[in-house]
Amino acid sequence: LFPEPYGGLLAGILYGDTSGISTALKNTFRVSGLAHITALSGYNITIISIVLMGALIYMGLTRKQALPVTIFLILVFVLMTGGEASVTRAAIMGFLAMGAKGIGRLSKPRNAMALAGAIMLAVNPRLLRFDLGFLLSFLATIALIWFADDIAKRTPVRKLPKIWNIREAGAASCAAIIFTTPVILYMTGILGPFALLVNILVVPIVPAAMALGAVAVVSDMLWHPLGVGFSFIARAPLTYIVAVAEFFARFGALHVKISFIAAVALFCGIIYGVWRWKNQSREMTKDPLQMAR
Repeated sequence: LFPEPYGGLLAGILYGDTSGISTALKNTFRVSGLAHITALSGYNITIISIVLMGALIYMGLTRKQALPVTIFLILVFVLMTGGEASVTRAAIMGFLAMGAKGIGRLSKPRNAMALAGAIMLAVNPRLLRFDLGFLLSFLATIALIWFADDIAKRTPVRKLPKIWNIREAGAASCAAIIFTTPVILYMTGILGPFALLVNILVVPIVPAAMALGAVAVVSDMLWHPLGVGFSFIARAPLTYIVAVAEFFARFGALHVKISFIAAVALFCGIIYGVWRWKNQSREMTKDPLQMAR
């Protein structure tokens, strides 16, 4: 249905299967800073949850009846895809959010993330030391929760257009890159110099690639000519993603391998810097009379 490299890329975007992506393209994504789009994440779980819940309600179930079925199907999906750390974290947080909604309570992302991390580390403490996906997933999530909104409001990112969530993608990418850089430099030593720009250009397009690709696959199951027709439409965002990755990969990547101590020191410096920056933001928004006192 999809010629390469589009078939392998779509499989990676939809359900994290990168076996169909060539080694050259994997390296291209890694160098350009886009390797994360072919890894299952909270975004995939969110999309799947919305689709499943909507489909079950359309089939006649009430929201309360659809909730446990959706949770069960997501659990099956996580197990079938290997239960990677990033997906497990996203699934646990999703279960907590859906469960809270089901009983009429609000779900706080920070509490959900902390509980998800505690559960995963209780089951397998080695994740903290040996699983890069676990570390990157949690650090990126912390960054999004803690200060992505500040970046969107107080930095040049605020000048990006809101259309297609470009500003949101820019703020999220910036926050995630800042928090995950120490771990990336320590464990891989590879950092794409244009990663932020590349993510701003590509991340808003990923939902379209996922949606059109999924429609093409489902349509092909129903009637092959219809699936082929949708596949041609779905190739447009996939072609764009590959083209952007290949263009920026030409500039190479920064190879800076740092020690564990240096990574810890760098991360502590980032935490302190962000904390000071956020506090300055609060002080600037205080009433001038309070400031004078």
